[in-house]
Amino acid sequence: EWYFDQYLEHRPSRLATKAVWMACTLWGNAGDVPHLRAAVPAIGDEEDVWEEVVPGLRKAYVRRDVFPELLTILEDLSARVVPLKSRSVLLYTLAENWVGLGKDQRARPVLEEIVRWRASPWHVRRSYELLMLIERRRQRRAEADHRI
Repeated sequence: EWYFDQYLEHRPSRLATKAVWMACTLWGNAGDVPHLRAAVPAIGDEEDVWEEVVPGLRKAYVRRDVFPELLTILEDLSARVVPLKSRSVLLYTLAENWVGLGKDQRARPVLEEIVRWRASPWHVRRSYELLMLIERRRQRRAEADHRI
């Protein structure tokens, strides 16, 4: 909790970003979903810290087997968060899940948007890779339908 208090006290700053990362990492490693649930609303929509927050969230929600709840939270946040880099993190996490579930139609426009924004080189590269996977799946389905 001390790290999150430091984040709240010093935001926006590099120290605050490191503090929120540390708090979320520790809570994520411990699977401490209650602390993360309480922390998320305290992070402002205009703050560019979600790249530091999401890994801890993912880890905690997976550990506690409540990942669908996290997806709902990320969808809500992605509609409100202003900095494109942070929005990219949120949307990429959602799209990656949708691709894993075979919901390619839902993931494609989100991935294309991330590529257009170019706010995070890593997310752009990974979005391209997922878009190529979606395209390969589409081609395989088309070939299978053609054979029938």
